[in-house]
Order: sequence, then structure tokens, then C-alpha cells
Amino acid sequence: YRFHFDDYTVPDLCKIVNIKIKAKGYKMTADAEKNLNAIIDKNTTADLRSKYNGRLTDNLLQWAADCMNQRLDLTASGEQLITLTKDDLSEAIKKFQLARPPQKKDPALLGGEQ
Repeated sequence: YRFHFDDYTVPDLCKIVNIKIKAKGYKMTADAEKNLNAIIDKNTTADLRSKYNGRLTDNLLQWAADCMNQRLDLTASGEQLITLTKDDLSEAIKKFQLARPPQKKDPALLGGEQ
């Protein structure tokens, strides 16, 4: 059997980011929440989103957390240590330009038709 799932839209990806942020115990500033859709939409192409699909959210959150950790110093409060900013997300999304996207499998190689 072969199943086809449509690629996630930018609003879908934003919903997934919000779910994963809560699940991981992180928060976003109001500014980050307000701009999340635009950050993803303006800094990724439809082709890039298709190649990453749901994995885009995992990479974005990991890279945003890395940006947050680099931004904060040793005196950061507990709340600061779990709060992602608009700048964290904006810096993280830029890493997709340098990252090597996953290759979609050719259905013909899996015994299906193209």
C-alpha cells in the first residue's frame, strides 16, 4: 500500500510548533507568537517546507533553543531559560539555508509508481 499525505501548510506548521513548545516546557514571547507565521512563511520556500514537512518544526525548535542558550548568560532566570524570542526564531530559521534537506524517497524505488 502507498499513502499520500499532503504537505503541511504554514498555519499547520505554526500549530505544530505551538504544540511542541508546550510539550517541551518552553514558552514564546508574545512577539514571537505573533510573528511565527511570517517568520516561517518569509524565510522558507514551499519546496523547502515540502522536503522537511513536519520535521521543519523539530529543527526550528532545536535551533531556536540553541540561539536562546547562546543569547543568555549565567545569570538568566528560570523563566528566561524557557522563553523563546522572535529573534531566536528568526535566527534559527536562517539555518535552513545552510542545512541539507532530507531527500524525499522516489516512490518507484519503493515499488510504487511516480
